[in-house]
Amino acid sequence: MSGGTAFGALNESDSCYTNLCLDTGHVAYGGGDNLDLIRSFGERVGYVHIKQMGPAVLAQVTAENLSFGEAVKRGVCVSPPAGVPKPADVVAELAALDAELFVIVEQDLYRAHPRCRCPSPSAPVSTWPAAA
Repeated sequence: MSGGTAFGALNESDSCYTNLCLDTGHVAYGGGDNLDLIRSFGERVGYVHIKQMGPAVLAQVTAENLSFGEAVKRGVCVSPPAGVPKPADVVAELAALDAELFVIVEQDLYRAHPRCRCPSPSAPVSTWPAAA
């Protein structure tokens, strides 16, 4: 697992006081391993955003040292199944926790026009407006 201050804080704090909102897309963006994070800190996970990031733009982030804003402009946030991590793998690992969790499947529409009519969650993905 990647090091860093967030993991240090989790390692050095009491789990009854420090919980984790796992955003799978942001973990992938930062080069982290979602499954390892769940295995290591699963007792702290209570809220999950399942989201994907595009591997091609992630490679550009690393190669060009892009900011998150620039990566967003290039379309780093993608619709499943075009990105990483694989939602099925994340769900399987979360299920192994045998815990009550609040989970949302999130699709960021950063590239959509600000006046873009947001899709209904119950509408088929094929009817959603395309990113500009």
